[in-house]
Amino acid sequence: ALEQPQFPDFGQSQATKARETAAWLDAELQRQPWVAGERFTIADITAFCALEFARGLMKFVPGDEGMSALQAWRDRMNERPSAKA
Repeated sequence: ALEQPQFPDFGQSQATKARETAAWLDAELQRQPWVAGERFTIADITAFCALEFARGLMKFVPGDEGMSALQAWRDRMNERPSAKA
């Protein structure tokens, strides 16, 4: 069961913020291969976990919202052996 009480207005505002943050990350990933720059770091792991959570909770798919760099990064992350485990 979900936490009670629910606050739909707050949830909606947070969904908007999440999409704004995803758009920012998409722009960053258009310039660099990984979240923190030129190499894979814990920032990628953390962002991947957050994005997968959003996929389940919000049905958020970056590619469906025009965020092609974020979608490509997510797909690369998902191919890593640790993501498949």
